[in-house]
Amino acid sequence: MERVLLRAGRTAYSYPELLEVRAGSVKILMPSDKAKKRHRFVSTVLTLAYLFTAGWITVTFAPLPVTLGGLAGFGIALAVAAVIMVGMVGIVFWWDRWSLPLLATNPAAAIPVELLSIRSHELFQEIRARAAGEDVHVMVPGSQDRLLGRAMRFAGIPISSSLAC
Repeated sequence: MERVLLRAGRTAYSYPELLEVRAGSVKILMPSDKAKKRHRFVSTVLTLAYLFTAGWITVTFAPLPVTLGGLAGFGIALAVAAVIMVGMVGIVFWWDRWSLPLLATNPAAAIPVELLSIRSHELFQEIRARAAGEDVHVMVPGSQDRLLGRAMRFAGIPISSSLAC
């Protein structure tokens, strides 16, 4: 593994950028328009493939709950609907994680970042940094352990008590 990619953004709850962590360096990457279009296309194809597959399974087994009738039929129909929804959410999360290298290919901009501090907000981490001569705040979704434990140790950036607030 040569780098760790994390979703990032300069405003909370919006993560259009990537944080690239390599040995000894951290950069903010802005995905190119071409990478965003490719990501959208693959996302659409995956979603449609899943929906067509789930639809085929539903249509194939739709008569089963009707023949069983009553509570048993209702239970089976409910279980099938739950599996379809959980599968759809699972694919969205899986693709969001595995599509980061696609978005990082030939970025529109790569801005080196000097870390000043990291503050945990449970659901996301706020990084105070210096980029291109100005102070910026970069939000990274996920746990503190994921950011500090995995990414920063991978980069060889020492985590002191002054860095982690």
